[in-house]
Amino acid sequence: MSAFSVTVSPVVNSITVDDSNPIVRVDGTTTTATGAASGDLTGSYPAPTVAKVRGLSWTTAAPANNDVPKWDATASSIVWAAQSSGTGTVTSITAGTGLTGGTVTTVGTFAVDFGSTAGTACQGNDARLSDARTPVPHGHWISDVSGLQAALDAKLDDSQATATGLSVLGAASAAAGATALGLGTGDTPTFTGVAFPNGESITNAVNGRIDFNPSPTGSTAWRLYADMTSFNVGVRLGVINSDTNIANPTGSYIVFDTTAQIATDKSLSFHSNDWMQLRGTSTGLDTAQLSVLVNNGSSSGAFALVDLGSLGTVNRSPTTAHVDPTFYVYSADTNEAMDFVRVSHNRTDGVIEAGNGDLRLVSQSGVIRGNGVALADEDFVLAMAVL
Repeated sequence: MSAFSVTVSPVVNSITVDDSNPIVRVDGTTTTATGAASGDLTGSYPAPTVAKVRGLSWTTAAPANNDVPKWDATASSIVWAAQSSGTGTVTSITAGTGLTGGTVTTVGTFAVDFGSTAGTACQGNDARLSDARTPVPHGHWISDVSGLQAALDAKLDDSQATATGLSVLGAASAAAGATALGLGTGDTPTFTGVAFPNGESITNAVNGRIDFNPSPTGSTAWRLYADMTSFNVGVRLGVINSDTNIANPTGSYIVFDTTAQIATDKSLSFHSNDWMQLRGTSTGLDTAQLSVLVNNGSSSGAFALVDLGSLGTVNRSPTTAHVDPTFYVYSADTNEAMDFVRVSHNRTDGVIEAGNGDLRLVSQSGVIRGNGVALADEDFVLAMAVL
């Protein structure tokens, strides 16, 4: 407030205060206001000046062009200062290929430009999609694999290329007509192993051998391995104790929990040199054939029926190289190499022989017959004993 006036009217018993005219009227007589100003004003009436705004000090410095009042906390005063402005440089945005909406300078809307011609976006039913992409497993699509090889080479090294899913990706790129996918050094995928969620893994510990590893390991856990270099006849399967790393120790097994079937006219071979085989043949009438190599200095040409505890005992393996297949039945006394009965055919006669002891023919009916004719009975045996 720069000035005021007070008008007293006895007629209406009122006082009028006018802050725009620094005079006081009493009964029609005008009197000029005098005295020191206070509050937000400074100086004296009739011409005080504004020094504060609601108790806040106001600078006495003159403003520059386009200045605005601002609060200066350091000076604890309202001062004149230039208006702050933004630092952005974008004044407009133009819609590029595949968009519509034109140039936007303040407010506007862009939209995707769907269509079937060049420079437009494809929708799900666009015929261009079926021409450009090749379906691969799991519902994903590959439309351009030209840069995929370089990207994977840059991102994956030998230690990172451990996911079996990469082989699927390589197959997909080949199906799309792309160059074979390279992973790691020399574009050759190198895997340190394949790990499974419960801890089992597949590794290539030795060249030419694949190991299937259990989890957890220990003295009762076994690794199954497939060795593709041991023999020239196929793949060798074996087990390794995961605690001692001993291969195929005594008492280890490969257990089949279901029927292990050998195809018709295919042999189940024993020994690394195939000298003993079991075959179900369809030649003639179906027959189960058990074969052994004969007339060979390294093979006995014999089959031996022995006690379970005698397996692998030298006294239960004939030392003679037979020229005809021979079947042995041994006693349980492994100390006696001659405790056997053997059956063979010498190409002239059928032969049944005993090693130690007599050859006894026993019939539970009491009669021994040949071609239906009784060769001996109890009376015959008694008569021979008397003589």
